[in-house]
This record gives sequence, structure tokens and C-alpha cells, in this order.
Amino acid sequence: MLTLTYRENMVDRARMQRDFDVFMKRVRRIFPGFQYVCVFERQKRGAWHAHIAVHRLLSHYVVKGVMVKSYDLLRTVWRAVVGEGNVDVSKAVRRRRCSVAKLAAYLSKYISKGFDDCEGGDSYRASGKSLPPPVIVRSSYTKLSDAVSDLFDLLAGVLQEDTYTALLDGGGFYLSSSPP
Repeated sequence: MLTLTYRENMVDRARMQRDFDVFMKRVRRIFPGFQYVCVFERQKRGAWHAHIAVHRLLSHYVVKGVMVKSYDLLRTVWRAVVGEGNVDVSKAVRRRRCSVAKLAAYLSKYISKGFDDCEGGDSYRASGKSLPPPVIVRSSYTKLSDAVSDLFDLLAGVLQEDTYTALLDGGGFYLSSSPP
């Protein structure tokens, strides 16, 4: 897990998206096949930043004959794009093995928070075409418990033991399960 931040109080979402796109173009030159899911989020003070889950990034790479930590390299690329900024690394996620379902549940918290701030843009970005589109089911239940019960009945044959659920801040329910 990475978090891209600005030193300044950067409140322009369009700039965040442009800077992220430039960052990703440069990262892909260094790390071919770089895979990620990114969610933009606004801090309480209004500044934009990005949460990024990356897939299988090695701890070190050789650049021009010198061994460099991958996260230092990413920091250098981000700072080349935005000037004074930072790439924070979530050490807790790095140290333990996270299931796909748990990671998806974690990122969904940020995706759901960003729906109101999208202003016509995407609430998340991802590399490649490997992510399926989300399945959204709207229902007319008046009780959340009835909707959740029917949802679990519908998915009973598909769900794995490693399943996470969450009530979303903006209303709604999130469910994630690791693939079989």
C-alpha cells in the first residue's frame, strides 16, 4: 500500500488526476507490468492524495548498476512530477499477507468516500483490464437486514471463508470475497 501526497494543500482534483497519470507513465517505464488499484481521497483540510495497492513489487531494483529500494525509486518519480511530495508506505500491510478480499474491503472504504467528490471523474483507477467492473444491485428493501439476508442467500454458493463486509458511509453495503 502506498499513499501519494503533496506537501502543499493541493485541492484541485483535476491536477491530482493529471499528476497521477504522469506518475504512472513514468513508473511503467521503470516497472513494466506494474499493477495497481488507486483511489483518490480528500483529507479533512481539503487536500487530495491517492491510496494505491500495488501487486508484487520487489523490495529492491538495480538502476544504472546501483541497488535501489523500490519505494525510494517511487518517491523519486513522484517528486519529479509534483515537486515536494511524498510516497508513504504502509508497513503494516507490507509485513503481513493480506487476502484479496481484505485488501478490496480496505480500498472500498476509500472508493465509497470518494463518490460524492468525483465531479464527473472516476472514484478509482486500476492498471490494465484485469479488474472486472463492479456489480451494482439496487433493491427496494426498507430494512438493511432483509437486503443483506437475500444477498447472502444469492451468493451462498460463491462466497469463500475469507469474506468481508462493510456498511458504506454514503449508504449501501459492500461485500468482498477471495477468489476460489
